[in-house]
Amino acid sequence: MKTLTYLILYIFALSVYAQSNKAINKDVDFSFIYRQSEFNLQDEQGDVSLCKSIVQTGVKQIGDLLHFKIPQGGFKDKMYEKAVLKYPEFIIPEDLGNPYDLKSFEATKSIDVERTKKILSCELKKPTKVDPIKLDSFMKMIQQVISEEKNNFKPFAGEVHRWSKQSRRKYFFECPLILQAPKLLAMLATGVSFRFAYTGLEDFLVEEISHFPVRSLYPHDIFRMSYRLNKGNLYLTLLTIENVFSRHWTAPQRESKRVTTRLAHITNDPENDNFGTWYHLFGTMLFGYSHGSFISWSAGVVEAGGSLVASGFKGETQENKINLMGARIGGRIRRLLKSDQVLNQLTSEPRYTDPRFYLNLLEFDCENKKN
Repeated sequence: MKTLTYLILYIFALSVYAQSNKAINKDVDFSFIYRQSEFNLQDEQGDVSLCKSIVQTGVKQIGDLLHFKIPQGGFKDKMYEKAVLKYPEFIIPEDLGNPYDLKSFEATKSIDVERTKKILSCELKKPTKVDPIKLDSFMKMIQQVISEEKNNFKPFAGEVHRWSKQSRRKYFFECPLILQAPKLLAMLATGVSFRFAYTGLEDFLVEEISHFPVRSLYPHDIFRMSYRLNKGNLYLTLLTIENVFSRHWTAPQRESKRVTTRLAHITNDPENDNFGTWYHLFGTMLFGYSHGSFISWSAGVVEAGGSLVASGFKGETQENKINLMGARIGGRIRRLLKSDQVLNQLTSEPRYTDPRFYLNLLEFDCENKKN
């Protein structure tokens, strides 16, 4: 009788496994169109699709390099266009909350011209060599925002997106190297966090940002908005911000997106890619917060090398500085949470949220700036 019971349970377990495995779509085309419909930390379908899309993209780029060609963008877009023909129900709709805003984009041009004049008036040979972020001051800014919100929300770490255990076990041989890396790194490196780590609060953040004048918002403003929406969850605070940018990183004319036009410049590059700067800052902050400063800093170094190759060896000095600084900031935020004493002793210093306090921008002043 006992043997028969075990046999029945075994057959039942096999059928459940077969059904669950059958429900997972392993089609490569599908991997370029799949997206979460709600917040979900454990997502086997997402794990499989993320692995498949990275492997396919990697094969394409390695092939380009073997033929002595610099890998070109647009491959994912072509794969997406192919996928929608097979899976029309998974079409990713245009983000109506963050459309192109040409009127606001025109309004930014005169502001940007004045900014460029101020930077060039400093008469520095290489203004892009000046570090745009003051690390210690930036951390005081983060603490100040948390302090000002402490009566409403107590900060807490939040749970990080990771590969599910069943995915590591079942798909190890299909993409072994990828599954050994942090899932967050895989998402950030390929710019797809909005598809595989959806928080559900992205549209709310976009809506709030869109109410402000052009070029008026700085990091402390965006951090505060997301911190409030996520009720003190610091991981989701950073992830929600990153997802807003992740959705549009391949968009043509992304500088004219409604959100981007509201963001102030935060580098000393007169020809700054403002979208890219914010995208990289919060991406490296997120990874540094989730996996530690050193690992994130190392990833930043690799990314800097990749950017150098992809740009035809044209330096992206300010973006590289942002990558490395963001990693250190994220790690410090995580360590801050481990010190209850520090959080309890936070004092109110409104000047800490003044961009002049935590950003080292030539458009503010040229004093004591060295190449």
